[in-house]
Formats: sequence, structure tokens, C-alpha cells
Amino acid sequence: MINEQTLIEIENLCKEFGKIPREKDLIKINIITSKYKLSNYIQKQFGISIWQDYFREKGYPLKGDLLLRGKYISVNKLSLNDLNFLVDEFKDRNGYFPVVIDFNNSNNLPCWEYTSNFLQHNNISINEFFDKPDQIHRIRNVRPQVYFYDKYIEKFKSYFIEKGYIGYGDLSNIDLPNANWLIKNCPNKEVKTYNQFIEWCGFKPHINISKEKAIEIIYLMQSELNRPICAEDFKNPQEGELGIRTVRRIWGETHIMQKELGLQITGKHADRYNINELKKSLNDLCDRILLNENRNIITYDEIRNYCNPSDVKTYERYFQDELKCSLRDYLKTIGFDLPKEGNGMNFTFNDGEKVRSQFEFYFSSYLRNNLNLQYNINYIRDVKYKTFTQCSKNSNCDYVINYKGRKIYVEVVGILKPEKKTTFRTDVYNSKSKEKYRHNLVDKENMFINAGLEYYILFTCDLNDEYLSKIFN
Repeated sequence: MINEQTLIEIENLCKEFGKIPREKDLIKINIITSKYKLSNYIQKQFGISIWQDYFREKGYPLKGDLLLRGKYISVNKLSLNDLNFLVDEFKDRNGYFPVVIDFNNSNNLPCWEYTSNFLQHNNISINEFFDKPDQIHRIRNVRPQVYFYDKYIEKFKSYFIEKGYIGYGDLSNIDLPNANWLIKNCPNKEVKTYNQFIEWCGFKPHINISKEKAIEIIYLMQSELNRPICAEDFKNPQEGELGIRTVRRIWGETHIMQKELGLQITGKHADRYNINELKKSLNDLCDRILLNENRNIITYDEIRNYCNPSDVKTYERYFQDELKCSLRDYLKTIGFDLPKEGNGMNFTFNDGEKVRSQFEFYFSSYLRNNLNLQYNINYIRDVKYKTFTQCSKNSNCDYVINYKGRKIYVEVVGILKPEKKTTFRTDVYNSKSKEKYRHNLVDKENMFINAGLEYYILFTCDLNDEYLSKIFN
């Protein structure tokens, strides 16, 4: 649910990173579940149609924004007067009109490609735009020019000093020609490699970085990850990171480095498991579930949460390689099974509550174990809509929950995909059964709204402890 606290959390991220975070990053860390809900909330509360504009007004930029008269603005909203103003600002700062390579975000100017298209769209020639047109002002593309090689080198040196080092593939990120072009057009024709080019510029390349320094960088990289470091993390290294070539030069292979430094070994060289250990881990989980819940179906989430190892694919791979059977086949040999695709999970709790899918099972388990609610006391199932709304159909509501003085109505959606969470109201399915299900779901939501009830339509992406805790707490 989007509320004032959501905006505070997003603003804290703006302060932390100095810019407005991307929508997919906010969804990934569960601050929002949908950009549409965020936009709708800000539109209703503040009359701002674009949610990023709310944070722009607070002084935070979106990546690529320009600072215009003290406020951040999207380049797509620039007017001709705005462009003239930014160019005049550049002239005042630097003492000359900007040339092609100066048109970039770091100079608070739009890129040259956008600028030339913008002028062309407004029927303005390049000569007309600049007070004193010369050769560079008439160039309409961003291809590097040998004429400006010295200026490229000045910019390279300033960035190199500022960042401490610039990798081979980082040049395009700082509006410079690529390394091959700089090497090919270097005045010193003995320069044939990137490291030689760096030395020609007066700097020392990182070709002979020491093992001690490499270890220091690796531990720092690992500390910033929420998972084991792997070979992929050394490809396309960013500033302050290590490249895969250095790892191979010092250790030969990534798994050798991981072993020597006491890091978890990943990939095909990961620690080998004993098949009996894997069987015991599953058997212990099954025994505990049978004893406590009298249930002979276990879920994938339970394997991930309670077994060691927690990766379901590990069991699948080992059982196939060593027992010539699947994980499901093995579980059947000990009297258990996994939820079936399509059929879901038919299970009856000890107190008589029946669930028809693993999603209902998860939600009911959350109510029982996390909120300490009791079936038929604190929550009831399959309640007729006609008992609490003006409904003429024989439709049932999945859950009616009494919690801390609130009456909460919940529908658990397992048939429609999670990505349909924000579009199910307007989607149309070719499948008659799905279309009927979708249509009934829309009708149910309208009945909730018309009756003024607190309700939640939970898709599978919502069935996690963090999201549910926001609803109930």
C-alpha cells in the first residue's frame, strides 16, 4: 500500500544516492509493488502526474536530468529558451561556446545528438544557433574528430585523476571516444595497447597490481554483495573493482581464489554434497511436517527455508545424477510429494481448514504462525458475498479476517500471473476459463469498493512475509 511512509523511504534513497531511484529498483527492494500505484497516489495527493517530478521538486535529479534555474528538468522538456540559457551558462563558466564534445550531462548540457535533432526539429540551423559559427558548430554527428584529439586527452587526464583509474571499457561512460580510436590516432605511433596509451598520458596502468591489493579489493567487493561473489562479478569491472584477467593472472581460476580466501565456492566447482546428506536433510523436513501438521506435501519454499543446502536445483541435479530420479520421484518413495502445477495443493489442517493451492496454504500458514490467528475464530473461509454485499451470485470470498479491530477481506489469486496485478481489470483473455475468472475478480473488487470494505487482492508476488506484514502491521 502506497502512503506517506512510502514517500519518506523513497526520499531517503534519494538522499543516500544523490538521485531518484529507478522504478524497477523500488519494486526489487519491495518499497512499491507497482509504479502505477505510486503515480496514482502522488497524482491524488499532490496533483503531480509524473511521480519523479514530486522528488525533482524536492531537489533530487533523475539520471540524465539537467539543472535549469535551480530546478532539475528532464531533457525532453527543454524549450529553445532553456537550451540557450544552458549554453550561456556554459559560456560564463568556461569562457567559450561549447563544442560537440562539451554537449553532455556532466557539463549540464543535453548530448549533441539530442541538441542537433532538437534544432533541426525547430527549423534552426547550427549556424543560427551559435553566435560565432565555425567548423565544429556545423558538425551534426557525435563521431570523434582528430581535430579535437588534444581536448579528448585533457578530458581523459582529468577523469583519470578524479577516478584514480579508467578501465578499457569505461570511456564511453564519460563521453570520450573508445580506446581503440584513441590508440589508433595517438600522435605517438609506438602506442599499440591501452596500457601503453595510459603510460603515454603519464599514468601507471594496473597491469601489475599486487596480490595483496587484489585481495583487499576482492574482500571489499564481497562485503558489498548480499550473496557469494562469483566469476561474473569480475567481468566488466567498475571503478574500485577487479577484472577477471587479474584474478586469472594471480590464481588461475576463480574457484582457486575463493578457496584460498575462505570464500564460498560457486559455479561448477561448488562444494560437493553427499547424496545421503541430501536425503537426510529432506527426510528430516518431511518428518517434522508430518509430526507437527500431519501433512505429506512439502513446498519448494519449505525446502529453501529449512533444508541445507537450500537450492532446490541442487537436489534435482544430484538425484538425477546419482539416483536416476527426480526430486518428486524421491519424495514419493518416502510417502511425500510436491505441489503439482495446475492442481495446486489440496491439504486439510488439523482443525479442518481446507486449502486448494500452495498459495492458500502459504497465506493460511502466515495467519496461523505469524499472526497467531485461529481458523473459524479469528478468520473464516469461503464466505458468501451475498452475506456482506449486495450480490445476487453465489460467489465466495476466500478469507474474512478479524484482526486488531479490523475486518479484512482477502482474495488469493493463483490463476493469473503476477505481472497481471495492475492490468487484470482491463485485460481480455482468449481462454474462456481465465476470462471468466478475471471477470468475476473484477466484479468482486467492485463489490468491495461499493460496500466500503477493507480488502486485498493478493497475487502470488504478494505472498511473502515482508509484504504481508505491511498489510497487517
